[in-house]
Amino acid sequence: MNNNKCRSSLFIDRKGQVVVWIVLISVVGLTLGLSIASRSLSNIQQASELEETNRAFSAAEAGIEEALYALESTGAASSVLIPVSLSEAGSEYSYIVSEGGGGNELILAAPLTKDNVVQVNCSGMSGNLTVYWVKDGTSQDQDGNRASLLLTFISQESVPASDYEVIREAYNPFEEHTSRGNGFLQASSITETVGGIDFREKTASILLPGAGTDQILRIQAFYNGVPNTIALKADSSFPSQYHTITSTGSAGDVERTVQVTRSNPSLPAFFDYTLFNLSTNSLSK
Repeated sequence: MNNNKCRSSLFIDRKGQVVVWIVLISVVGLTLGLSIASRSLSNIQQASELEETNRAFSAAEAGIEEALYALESTGAASSVLIPVSLSEAGSEYSYIVSEGGGGNELILAAPLTKDNVVQVNCSGMSGNLTVYWVKDGTSQDQDGNRASLLLTFISQESVPASDYEVIREAYNPFEEHTSRGNGFLQASSITETVGGIDFREKTASILLPGAGTDQILRIQAFYNGVPNTIALKADSSFPSQYHTITSTGSAGDVERTVQVTRSNPSLPAFFDYTLFNLSTNSLSK
């Protein structure tokens, strides 16, 4: 009798252990299954977001390309505020085009490096213009780093309108004028603020040719060991010097924005060298 009770108790204990093991294995299996499912769902979500991000970025680039094409072909581009759909990609874009560089003070977008040239559109302007360079309190304001500038004005003649006039002026920085001995004019040594930046050198007030509506100013730097910041101040307002395009693309819940600045077309640096003619004869091909 006692043996039967012991066997029955042993059987119940073993049955209970089996149930516990089954529960433990089920919990572990469920945990692993949920973890794998969660990771799979996360991977699917990430892949979907990545695809939407790429499509949104591509849509934003499409807006940039459209605006650049309009500027290249017509010289002007209008903002597109109502989103344009790209049916094949399932995305859309819109963009804003803004002009920059107006007003009577102008800071060039990038410092001017040695032997390079920057071109400024002065069409329609009249009166005097002054060029500033050598940013105060920086490495630009050290011996050997201050640039000498060659200014080349190219303007359309009134009569005949097909002719162009070229006027040049060259300036050395005040401190290094004598040592360079190149026949350039001497700049004024000052500390003057233009566009929120303090400058140490400036040219004399230069009367713009103003003979016609089309005129450009080309500025070339010499001698400078580091790029020099360039600014201009004029009696009249500068026309637009560049366009900034801000394009936003969207796909699903994702948005991406791309911004591009396009400067006005300009002649390459070697163009200035073709304008020099030391002989008494006219230039010929």
